[in-house]
Amino acid sequence: MPAIPVVYPRTRTPVRLSTRTAATVTFADLGMSDAWAKEGIVWVAKTNSWMLDFASNPDGTYDFRPDAIERRKYFARSVVRAFAPDEEPDPTIVFDDLDASSPWYRYAAVATDHGWLTAANGAFDPDGAVTMAMVHRALVLALGLAPAAKALNNITRETA
Repeated sequence: MPAIPVVYPRTRTPVRLSTRTAATVTFADLGMSDAWAKEGIVWVAKTNSWMLDFASNPDGTYDFRPDAIERRKYFARSVVRAFAPDEEPDPTIVFDDLDASSPWYRYAAVATDHGWLTAANGAFDPDGAVTMAMVHRALVLALGLAPAAKALNNITRETA
């Protein structure tokens, strides 16, 4: 289980991104309502090139787009890159709506194999929206926190 509180590692060598250096990553659209997550978002962006999906703004900042609707294929790619970057998919996993030749197949197959995302009736729904419940489920499972989540679900409040 990860240590609580989570401490961001400081020893990983930042990825250098062409003309932009990891030390200069700033998101223009993270405001006060995002302050609770800002340190973590910036740390991940400084150490992972895949956090900078969009071109930089003229002032050198980037857009994080915290209110954008995320698609399942992109979320699957994110969780696989974060938690199982070198894992190959089980070739027996088949989706009705996502062919094995698709660049999204690997991410969908690995994410569903781990239970981080589900495939209803054989369909992955790559362009479907990701809900907050899906994000929470994927992170709890990927971080090995299922026993803690189960224990929390079993807490009841006594009534007088």
